[in-house]
Amino acid sequence: MTVDPQSQVNPQALVSRYAAIARPLLLSFTKPECRNADCIGATRMALWCFEALGLRAEPIAMTWVVQAPSLQFAFVCGLRGEVLEAAKLQAANYTHREVAGGQGWDGHLVLAVEGRWLVDSTFDQCAAHRDLDIPPTVLVVDCGSLHPRDAAIRANFTTDKGIPFSVDYQPLDGEDDGWRNSEAWNQPELQWAGYSIAAAILAKR
Repeated sequence: MTVDPQSQVNPQALVSRYAAIARPLLLSFTKPECRNADCIGATRMALWCFEALGLRAEPIAMTWVVQAPSLQFAFVCGLRGEVLEAAKLQAANYTHREVAGGQGWDGHLVLAVEGRWLVDSTFDQCAAHRDLDIPPTVLVVDCGSLHPRDAAIRANFTTDKGIPFSVDYQPLDGEDDGWRNSEAWNQPELQWAGYSIAAAILAKR
């Protein structure tokens, strides 16, 4: 599937439309046992979607730290070695994301779109605490002239219940690309799903 160039609108508008409508569609295409925990599959669908829309997109592996000080809560994935041990010591209530079966890739996968926007298609994964009530959400961060691959990003939020929390993204060091060999990344139906989301975005014009 490719989009007729004359039918395209500006990249920022397409990214905004994706953020507005994509998350429920992503969940409908995700296997029931994965649901909001599948950043790899969701990012794969998003990649097919943006490529169908004619935008440059690339997956970026990130470390991911969610902190809610008032809940004495921290949730992390992708941290390694001394940084991981320091996080455990600093958090009053620390949770490290467990991979099903004790195996799998430890990190958080997002997209860099047009070398400018960080697109996190499973932002609602950060609702790992029962008091963090976060609806299905796509987060988009405009990094301006800085490529998301080179950025360290902190975003601050407050839930509808008034609970402040922060989310930190940093590029995952090293060449750990185990997600590329995962079942979640290589599901053949994800291409069709991504194209379906692109079609829904264009239908909103």
